[in-house]
Amino acid sequence: PSGLSDTDNYASPRALAQMGQLLLHNATARKLVAMQTDSITAGDGTVVQLKTTNALLQTGQFSGIKTGYTVAAGQCFIGLTAVSGHPVITVVLGSVDRFGDTTTLRNWIAENYQWPNSR
Repeated sequence: PSGLSDTDNYASPRALAQMGQLLLHNATARKLVAMQTDSITAGDGTVVQLKTTNALLQTGQFSGIKTGYTVAAGQCFIGLTAVSGHPVITVVLGSVDRFGDTTTLRNWIAENYQWPNSR
């Protein structure tokens, strides 16, 4: 749960996709994961500017969800995109190019997946 490397701290791609799907039921959380920048004010009045590490938000094809990296896990990303009007959650783990791999996965889905009842 902390994101830190530990032999007992792991999750499958399916579990991560399910967590992403649960997050989307919360309107506030859905809004937060789609934000590229924001600012917060500390107790002493100092304004801190925040910028997402999710480079795919800038493309307009993705609207979240979570980036991650540890030496043990490599680059990881849970993405939210839309394909043919359908929301799609992607999960990339152990990558050296999480955003490139996610874009490739999204494009493959768009080109190869046929949605039921969409004929």
